[in-house]
Amino acid sequence: MNTENILNALSENDFKLAAELCEPFVHEAKGRFADELTVNTATDFLGATVLMAEIFAKEKKPWKAVPYLDDAKGALRFLADFMEDRTILSSAFETVAGFYSYAGFLPEAIFAWQSVLKFSENPEQIQNAFFQLVFLAYRYGDLFPKEGDWSDKIDRKTRESLLTQAKEAFEAQIMTDPIENTPEYLKIRFDLEKAVDEALSKSGAEKDEIPFCLRYWRMKKRVLSEQFSLNWKSPEDCNPDLQFR
Repeated sequence: MNTENILNALSENDFKLAAELCEPFVHEAKGRFADELTVNTATDFLGATVLMAEIFAKEKKPWKAVPYLDDAKGALRFLADFMEDRTILSSAFETVAGFYSYAGFLPEAIFAWQSVLKFSENPEQIQNAFFQLVFLAYRYGDLFPKEGDWSDKIDRKTRESLLTQAKEAFEAQIMTDPIENTPEYLKIRFDLEKAVDEALSKSGAEKDEIPFCLRYWRMKKRVLSEQFSLNWKSPEDCNPDLQFR
């Protein structure tokens, strides 16, 4: 895959062009993987997908990468079964987990963080994955890492420290509306982000002096009510004593 033109477009912050140039690589790599299931074709497919995700991350619209990441799960699972180099494998899962986390698609991130914990032999990587999973467990309930995935990789003292750190991080975060954990909300997240992005683009609100997070939340609240019939409380609503900038 020749990425020079894609990287040049990225360097000029031409995200639309970068995505248009990357799309054929993703499509071709997916086709080769479908035609011939090998470690090489799976790696190429995942690599093209990660590049596309990086484009959207730099554009600060990581939600756009989610369909691509979902599409590449088959390649990840194939590599989990047949790739011998566990260092590369665990790093691949960590990269995917990071993109899902950045996009706010946290239940999907759990799938990848669990795999990092399962396959990695790197102590720092293992501890980070454990921390991420515990943090997500506090948010979503009974999803604590299964003992078989980490019991022989993390000593008791380190485990207790990570549990404390994850709990403190969860308690220190801004409050969010519990509706975000419901099936009704989770199933419309991609369509929601797309609708909010389109509404913000049409509104021209970027010209005012209101912080972007407030513009985004207010538009999101409006879109959820008008297009999805969901009454959502934004972080601004849930944390009236905080000043957002």
